[in-house]
Amino acid sequence: LDELAFGIERKAMEDPRPRIPHNNKFKQQQLDGWQPIATPTNTVIVLALVGAFLLAIGGLITDSNLQLKEVSKRYDQICQENVAASLNPSMTSVCNVTMQITEDMENNSPMRFSYELSNYYQNYRRYVKSRSDWQLADVTGPTDICTPLETFDNGAGSRTLYPCGLVASSFFNDTFVAFHCPSGAPCTRLDQSNGWQRQGISWRSDRDKKFIARPLRADETDIGPNGFPLTPIDDEDFIVW
Repeated sequence: LDELAFGIERKAMEDPRPRIPHNNKFKQQQLDGWQPIATPTNTVIVLALVGAFLLAIGGLITDSNLQLKEVSKRYDQICQENVAASLNPSMTSVCNVTMQITEDMENNSPMRFSYELSNYYQNYRRYVKSRSDWQLADVTGPTDICTPLETFDNGAGSRTLYPCGLVASSFFNDTFVAFHCPSGAPCTRLDQSNGWQRQGISWRSDRDKKFIARPLRADETDIGPNGFPLTPIDDEDFIVW
């Protein structure tokens, strides 16, 4: 015990660094404590300040939203004569829909296009589960989770659908092309040369890791029910679907 005590004392003498913390309130754990007491006066003040801050933020968001110009038009009733053709996979139907823009839009502001489906519920449990993330990412994994559309017999025997599942087979495959038709001037098609983009609408991580296209295997088919071709996995419209 004496030898151990001597060794500790000698080591302490050889080490010039002090072992005692600095004499300040922070390192000595002597900081003053403060506990707020909720009184009617300070409660009203705090709530009023928070409310004023949120009101200012809400006003800025509302003002920014009011500057957006939105034009929408329902076209399924306009294009009823194209319904029969749309049910035939060998036919392509074209329907022209005219939308009048009566409000001025800033030249530097982007124009965004989107479509909306009514009474279509993609959060239904069986629908959400009917897809194989392994197949979409081109990694080894099961496809039986795609039930009831894991396989399909298109006349050449039962084969695995690529991609499989209700999500892929119900893909909304209407395509859209926009034209700018100013008064008294010919119409101009909006395409990639003047900003109409179909690429870059999905997350880059999804394109690089979650949706990897590959050639068909011998036991797979890309022709789904009713003879409609299934959408390629790396199609960005399908990725955001």
